Amino acid sequence: MSAGFATFVTIEREAFRWLAGESNVVRYSKPGSAHASSAFCGTCGSPMPRSTPSGRIDVPAGSLDDDPGARPEAHLHVAEKADWVALDPDLPAFATVPGK
Repeated sequence: MSAGFATFVTIEREAFRWLAGESNVVRYSKPGSAHASSAFCGTCGSPMPRSTPSGRIDVPAGSLDDDPGARPEAHLHVAEKADWVALDPDLPAFATVPGK
């Protein structure tokens, strides 16, 4: 199974802390790329928080137990979206990541 998009909450590194399970996180970095990396649960395979090239942390929203209080601010990577995905027209949309 897959989805039409992935939702992440991006936060400053200083604002992030693990409450439990950090030792079970498996990290993978694509050889030869300083930017392509992922982190996932070594037991179930669920996506886990990962560092970004900017030094922030991307937290998969599906891994949160509670409402983080944050709401979407923009659509990123829309150049790669599936044709059947409908975007919120009230949010800015970017082909990639702004500034890249």
